[in-house]
Amino acid sequence: MLRRLVAYSLPMADAASQARVYRTIIGQTDPSPYATIDEILDRQESLELKIEQILEPLPIEEILCIHNASGMRDLAQMQSMITKIKNGGLVMNSNGLPNIKVVLAPGKKWLMFDGHHTALAYLLAGKRYLHETPYISMSNAGIPFGAQEISYFFPEDFRARVKEDWFKYTVNWQSPKDKAELRVQKTLGDLLSIIKNT
Repeated sequence: MLRRLVAYSLPMADAASQARVYRTIIGQTDPSPYATIDEILDRQESLELKIEQILEPLPIEEILCIHNASGMRDLAQMQSMITKIKNGGLVMNSNGLPNIKVVLAPGKKWLMFDGHHTALAYLLAGKRYLHETPYISMSNAGIPFGAQEISYFFPEDFRARVKEDWFKYTVNWQSPKDKAELRVQKTLGDLLSIIKNT
């Protein structure tokens, strides 16, 4: 039985060093991180968020990315996101959950597996830290995910190679053929540099 430590966090517009956070441990037998997201979706109506003081803010630019710039599908959509953020709105998924989702990866580095466009929009809107965005984070009760769990973010026929060296690859769901690519950009900060220069 896996014990997934999950944080569901929403920013506070009037307090830059605080966030509204729901924390829980979810027991599950399915190792897929998507099973954890499904569980959070089922619990969404009953989440009790508490105000937390953020003592160690995590810079968005330092988070590892699971896409190269080539995997960024719709840069134009970020402009409407930026406008919404600057007007005080939250960029969320249509199912009501945060777009931004991160897992604690080997080496205790945070890896974003969903919400890259949203995270870049928050950066371009002037936000610097993860707690200034809506997000979901996961770990195995404080222990990093292993390569097997990270492999779920990749096409099934490529997962064996990811398990051997997960950091070597990124995924590009927009590619008509090869969905997995050798890593070029390492962090959200690397992606931001590419976006600013295009």
